[in-house]
Amino acid sequence: MAIIPDTLSGALVLSVFDFIACFFVLWGISFLIRGLGLISSKFPESTEACKKS
Repeated sequence: MAIIPDTLSGALVLSVFDFIACFFVLWGISFLIRGLGLISSKFPESTEACKKS
C-alpha cells in the first residue's frame, strides 16, 4: 500500500519542480529579451561594452 502514495508524491514533486523550472526559464528568457531590447534601443553602439563589463 505504501508504493502508491510514494509514487504519487514523487510525481507531484516532479510536476511542481517542472512547473517552477519552466516558469523561471520563460521568465528569464523574457527578461533577457526585454533587457537586450532596452539596451539596443538606448545604446545601439555600446552593446558589446555592456556585455564585457
